[in-house]
Amino acid sequence: MKSKKLPFLSAPPEARKRKVGDKTTGILELPVWSSLLIGEILETEELMAENNANAPLVLLAQLAERVSLEEKITIVEAFSVMEDAAVGVATESERTAELKARYIKEITEISDALNNNGRVRLLASVTSLIRHRLDRPDWGIEDTKRLNGGLANALHLFYEEERVSGNPEKGDDSVGLLPITAEDGRNGALTFMAAISVMMGVAPPAHAF
Repeated sequence: MKSKKLPFLSAPPEARKRKVGDKTTGILELPVWSSLLIGEILETEELMAENNANAPLVLLAQLAERVSLEEKITIVEAFSVMEDAAVGVATESERTAELKARYIKEITEISDALNNNGRVRLLASVTSLIRHRLDRPDWGIEDTKRLNGGLANALHLFYEEERVSGNPEKGDDSVGLLPITAEDGRNGALTFMAAISVMMGVAPPAHAF
């Protein structure tokens, strides 16, 4: 990617190149920065927002509010239980199992939204990667949809490796609207704050993810 030069006293190393794909999918060569670029992060977020990736958070917040009122528990506790159920975390108590069974229809709806969110995340991250690493600023989501599935998955894996390299402990958590794994979702209070922010039309804090 062409960019203006900064007057570094000690310049960062030149990006090495890495081949992505195979003979079946076609092979692309991308620069490796061991981190996502700021533009890649922002464009991934923008593309996800444009494609309704906030839907699972909104559904979770609405269900948590209802469960809190009907079951006489705190809204944060309700959110945590419903979130665990939606992402498939094993039930830990009889009370939790009862709550999950009682709201199974709504939980299933949220799980479906989460699955769709994963597809949107793949499309957004691959689109952003192609725009920046391959210098194709006009590349869009519809272009990504026409890619070979194997190549799209390989590019998404490359994106995720760069994301995690930017922060070896947790990855670059400013990307994405829901935790990638159930373990990342343990802090229900912060995730709930993110959901409320989305419902109010305010960008959620990056550290909430």
